Amino acid sequence: MASDRYGALLDALHGLRWPARRRAAGGVSGSHAARQRGPGGEFAEVRPYRQGDDPRQLDWRVLARTDRPYVRLLDDRVARATWLVLDATASMAYPSADVATGKWGMARALAVGLASVAVAGGDPVGVMAVHAGGVLRLDAAMRRGVVAEVATRLDALRCDGEAPLAPALAMLPPRARVVVCTDGLADAAAQRREAARHVAGGAEVTCVQLVAREELTPPAQPETARDPEGGFPDQRRDAAGWPAYLARFEAFRGAEAAAWRAVGARWVEVRADEAPADAVRRVVRG
Repeated sequence: MASDRYGALLDALHGLRWPARRRAAGGVSGSHAARQRGPGGEFAEVRPYRQGDDPRQLDWRVLARTDRPYVRLLDDRVARATWLVLDATASMAYPSADVATGKWGMARALAVGLASVAVAGGDPVGVMAVHAGGVLRLDAAMRRGVVAEVATRLDALRCDGEAPLAPALAMLPPRARVVVCTDGLADAAAQRREAARHVAGGAEVTCVQLVAREELTPPAQPETARDPEGGFPDQRRDAAGWPAYLARFEAFRGAEAAAWRAVGARWVEVRADEAPADAVRRVVRG
């Protein structure tokens, strides 16, 4: 149960809300400001009547007081679907799939935490976890128990093999809030092309790049770091070569951050050993 394994995380996130950074297009009632202005919704402002305005929006009280026509602009509220796209390929299991230390463990905790924040804000949440066997997909929903279902399904999934994330991004509906959780070792360039398309269509995209503590601290004994997906050459890591390795790794992460931001997405680095609630807050608040 989500309340058993993630209870402390969910308690720590109680009351956290996810602000919209782009106006949502019209849709079902929810918590985000809509682009459309209609006869329903909350009062936002008045302005002088213009030819073509809907006469039903005339503010008759202002007209009677000033003898000038004004219209009431209403801030309709809509739900923005939140989609969490998780990289569940082999490299995400480093150094283990344990929820407390591994990249995949942190990805699961992030998904559960972000799902709870989205649902608490009245937004439907969906999940796609990409692994060698295909895509685990949970359609966007706001029903009772959706956060527990996310936790249960992801806890049962194990990272393996290699698979591209871009096709999953291509299947997402337009104008969604999208969070991609990955270590950046998959098809990053193709992912960004899909992200750019979504951003151009009004979506809000965030890339969360996960980094393990073991990737940032020198090993006690010499070791060879090997990408299980074969996208990067082996890296010999020891005390003597550590500065050069760390410089390459920092350059890689810096390039990823710049590339995601260049397509209009946000980029957040999360360490696998940090407190999950703190990581969720950073993703939500930017």
